[in-house]
Amino acid sequence: MKNNRNGELDLWKFIFSIMVILCHSTNMAGKGDRTLFANGNGVVVVEFFFLTSGMLMAYSADKQKAAPFSPGRDTFSFMKRKLCGLMPNIYVAWLLALAVEHIGKPLQTLTEDVTGSVWELLFLTEAGLAGYRANPVCWYLSAMLLAMFLTWPLMRKYQDTYFYILAPLTIIFLMGVSYQEWKNFSQPHAWFHIAFKSLYRAIISIMLGSVLYKLSLFLRGITFTRLARGIFTLIEWGCYGAVIAATFIMGKSKADWLQVILLGIAVTITFSQISLANPGLCGKKLTAWLGEYSFSLFLGHGFWSRRLADFLPDLTYMQRLPIYLCLSAVTALFIMYTSLALRKWWGRNKQAVRAKFIVTKTS
Repeated sequence: MKNNRNGELDLWKFIFSIMVILCHSTNMAGKGDRTLFANGNGVVVVEFFFLTSGMLMAYSADKQKAAPFSPGRDTFSFMKRKLCGLMPNIYVAWLLALAVEHIGKPLQTLTEDVTGSVWELLFLTEAGLAGYRANPVCWYLSAMLLAMFLTWPLMRKYQDTYFYILAPLTIIFLMGVSYQEWKNFSQPHAWFHIAFKSLYRAIISIMLGSVLYKLSLFLRGITFTRLARGIFTLIEWGCYGAVIAATFIMGKSKADWLQVILLGIAVTITFSQISLANPGLCGKKLTAWLGEYSFSLFLGHGFWSRRLADFLPDLTYMQRLPIYLCLSAVTALFIMYTSLALRKWWGRNKQAVRAKFIVTKTS
């Protein structure tokens, strides 16, 4: 894999972050309000992020394939890197969410909710330890991390056995069970036997993404003609377009599983960099910035969708929508650049901070 960023992947991250924001906008709709969605639900758009997370995890494992593997130490190191990658954006967004959620509420509720948020702050909500959720969209991060915690040591320990036997069989089995037992992918916090539905979804899609990573490597190794690349581009954008269209026009149904497959096809082509769009987008500063911005955009909108109707009760959904989009965009900028400043500060001062608490031994 090349070191330069996948510009098309960054672009689709941004697009699907916008889709998540639009889907959550229905939270601020009043009774009788017409929304952007006829019967849509948009729950499957989150699977795009699970799939890409699985692919990136497989990429990390592939880079370390020849390195010695220590199950405990190696898994701890991987999870530490993933957690550090979320910092401090996740906590900056959490503080903003807590503040917005408690505007106009008694101080006592703030104290109670901070105490109840401990599981959210530790990314353990999707293990069943669910208390107060200041920023409910973070369920995705909890489910992603728990699924990776389960799959990473298997991927590193068994390598080809994982990619060609263990993961495919697990995906088929869990998709079959979920297809028979669930009506659709909605209600991620519904309890299903030993975990929330969200964790099953994360395991299915992250494993699927890791398996499709191998397919993307195979495709990247082939030199396709411009005609073939054009066909791949039509398939890729057609699959993405079908899922986005379904978000607006389809209701919750068994078609959710088909949409996951369509996303898997599209993400494989995107990750393979064999479409006509990819060479022109790779390494571009704008798409790289949009890829980084999309994470803060994901984190910085949910609390506005839940409270805007309370703040602007006399407006309709369509009147609130542009305000909601602007607030989400500005909040995301604040989260992104505040987090960047904090990371830079920590990089300059971490040794001095540590010296205040840890004595450095001298020989």
